[in-house]
Amino acid sequence: MALEPSEVFCAAALCFSNTKLKKLQGSGGPNDRIDKFLIFFLEAEKVASSGKVVFAENKQAFLNFFKDPLKNPGNIIDMSRGISAAIAVQDWMQSKHKVTNPTADRVFMTGNVWPDEVKPLAVKAHGFDAYNSSDLIIRPVRMKNAYFGVSLKKKPKPNDQDPTLINKAFDTVLTDKSFDIVKKELEDIREKYFAGLVKEAVKEGYINLDITGKTDAQLFKPDKRTRNSEGFERIYIDTKGSMKMPEIYGPKDTNIRAKWGTAKESRFEYYGDKALGRSELSSRNDTMRAWVNKKLGEPSCPLYKAFLKVMNDNSEVFAKNLINVTLKTDLPNQMKAKNLGNMTFGFALVSIFLMQEYITFFLAATFLHLLMLFFAFIDLKVSWHSAVWSFILGTGLMIHYNYQFSDFGYLFEIASITILVGVIRWKANAHTLLQLVMGLAIGFLASTPILFI
Repeated sequence: MALEPSEVFCAAALCFSNTKLKKLQGSGGPNDRIDKFLIFFLEAEKVASSGKVVFAENKQAFLNFFKDPLKNPGNIIDMSRGISAAIAVQDWMQSKHKVTNPTADRVFMTGNVWPDEVKPLAVKAHGFDAYNSSDLIIRPVRMKNAYFGVSLKKKPKPNDQDPTLINKAFDTVLTDKSFDIVKKELEDIREKYFAGLVKEAVKEGYINLDITGKTDAQLFKPDKRTRNSEGFERIYIDTKGSMKMPEIYGPKDTNIRAKWGTAKESRFEYYGDKALGRSELSSRNDTMRAWVNKKLGEPSCPLYKAFLKVMNDNSEVFAKNLINVTLKTDLPNQMKAKNLGNMTFGFALVSIFLMQEYITFFLAATFLHLLMLFFAFIDLKVSWHSAVWSFILGTGLMIHYNYQFSDFGYLFEIASITILVGVIRWKANAHTLLQLVMGLAIGFLASTPILFI
């Protein structure tokens, strides 16, 4: 399992007070903020290695993320995500669970292996080995029997689609007995559809397979021994190669009666996976797998239409079970069933994103300064006041465009101030109309990188 830097950064940040974390997001010039941020890397590393963050595995690998942030700008971005997530989690603990001091006494990193203290919280239920899908578990200060689990989900922008909450086929996690009949119906639909694809693939020449006497079940999920005897390393619908590929030769291409993928003649290569490298196969569109995915991606795919009909006919069952497995609504009951005593437990799903335009803001501001210095050098006396306020307005417009914010109020206020500043400077004979207009233009020019970078 790949290690996620934002998780350990969030864990370390949770060990600091809410006030301190919010100061990192507070006012101050760009240089001041950067200095505070880099200093926080050192502070957070010290906390993470002190025992406040508890690791069951990969401790040193996680701690390495704190090293040399300037050499690893991706970690700087993930640290900003971690701090923001920590602030949101602490606010949630205070508002929803009435935690007086949400600063963490301990934060437990979960994963393939859970620390001993929180192992009892790894509930096995509803088709999950760990129904409690917490990435972090927080024990606040002075609350020895209170634990708050957090599942972190990253996404690029606020309006982007939320990350996948479950990484399993939905029929494998809908385990309620009321779902048994529906589940069997879905399995039959899927089996029939994919068996039909295999038959079509044979007819189209994607794979060379004798389908005589084979049932839909055998075509959908063939026995491994049968598959191997036919030269298929994977189930038929997941075959990486195909007869459409010029590099692939099979029994129909030679007079020698040999099992698929076992002949050694110069014109005969191994079928599928062994004929080409993994990276090359993944980029090909003439493989069996690519053809199957294309079929699944068709707007009129009959599989989804059949699924949708079953789901609509059994909407209440689906709604109940899907909400349960994704949002863990049954987790409190599962905890009570384990007889964990008088324990306070909370669980939250937290989506974290980064407004990268915030970083680009400082790059654009630097660009504005350089432009203003240039025009000052050639003695045009361009209005600095107009440039700054038009820069702020342009930045707001670009961020509004990128994130589809619906609140125009702040933009109206900035625009009003920009116009007012220009009028005052003109009335005071501080600048000509040309100098004011050039200032406005320079400000907008400097803010455009926020849209394009």
